[in-house]
Amino acid sequence: MTTQKAVMRVATILYRVVLTVAVILAIVYMGQTSYRFTRAVFSDSAMEEAPGRNVKISIKEEVGTKKLADVFEENGLVEDALVFRIQMKMKDFEETVKPGNYEMNTSMNPSEMLKVLSETNEDDT
Repeated sequence: MTTQKAVMRVATILYRVVLTVAVILAIVYMGQTSYRFTRAVFSDSAMEEAPGRNVKISIKEEVGTKKLADVFEENGLVEDALVFRIQMKMKDFEETVKPGNYEMNTSMNPSEMLKVLSETNEDDT
């Protein structure tokens, strides 16, 4: 075997090892990212422990879920607007949000905030 063939063989093996390691690292990264995102969607946890702080929110008619989620994120009520939008869709709250002025608390979880926004309670049924 010539020196040139030996170098090419080593380079090919090294290339395959580097490529395999890169693919494995990419898969691990995507798995961790997917896990964190999924956990955030299903966790339903509050931003702060009680007593938290009160935040006044005003919702006008015809507000979309994107704008609503952005307002909640800007006011520190939720950590991620996209996660909150997905939670709204999963719980079918995007159609039931009532316009008005609301006082939310950073110790409320997303389900509690959505319940207040839609004014759903046992007295309404």
